[in-house]
Amino acid sequence: MPTIGDSFARQLHQEHLKALGFKKIRKNFSRDRGLYVEHFQIQGSAWNDASSPWVFYLNCGITFSGLPIPTHAYMGTHASCRASLFTRRANAQDEVTLATMTEVVDYTCQVIIDVSAYFDQRHNVLRECYLDKRYKYAFLDDPELDFKIGGLRQ
Repeated sequence: MPTIGDSFARQLHQEHLKALGFKKIRKNFSRDRGLYVEHFQIQGSAWNDASSPWVFYLNCGITFSGLPIPTHAYMGTHASCRASLFTRRANAQDEVTLATMTEVVDYTCQVIIDVSAYFDQRHNVLRECYLDKRYKYAFLDDPELDFKIGGLRQ
């Protein structure tokens, strides 16, 4: 029997991400952008149960074309982190119920679009950071990211 998380991921893909070129495997979405592949994962909380809203985190990652993937790579990426690092729109965690499904699907799509725009603008810098092994707080040390409060510098 599908969980609310499964229904959420399916609706997000069907209503938004598929038309944008994303492929879906379970609660993972990826899109090949030529020089890189962007990855988004809906990670359910380990504490979820049927009696409460379904809590989840949005993980975002990037894989650079032509570079081997490290064996310890999370989500098959060269670097990944929660969405709140990339955009102030993102929450640290979100929750969804059947009653809020459409609203949360639309919101999550907007967060993915924000992060996708960041990857589009900064993938060359991120690749250089990766090659130079420059990280900050477990993600590539892009000077455009505001690591103290999350999201891009204004």
